Amino acid sequence: MKRRHAFLISLIIGAAAIFGTFAATHSVRLGRASAQPGISGAQIAAHNRALDRTEARLRRMLSGQPAAEHAAAARRQRVIYVRPAPHVVTLHHGGHEDESGEREAEGREGDEFDD
Repeated sequence: MKRRHAFLISLIIGAAAIFGTFAATHSVRLGRASAQPGISGAQIAAHNRALDRTEARLRRMLSGQPAAEHAAAARRQRVIYVRPAPHVVTLHHGGHEDESGEREAEGREGDEFDD
């Protein structure tokens, strides 16, 4: 390998290392900025209280209906599979029926392999 090629390769590797270091420090800086909460503690507490109220309401709704009712509803549901009607494809070839009969007769006359 010539010295000039080795120098160019080392220059490219050095530039890649510099850009990689810059990108890593930039992404770390972004991660640090997003870790700082943009919402206050009071707002978080208010959201938690609203979630707790919703959870309590859902638990009350579930406790109001006995489990036996849910099981009976699940047993009553019945699935019936109905197969679709068959799809029939009819291909029409050019010509009429009597023309195809004539072709068949012509084919028999020229048949070389008779039994």
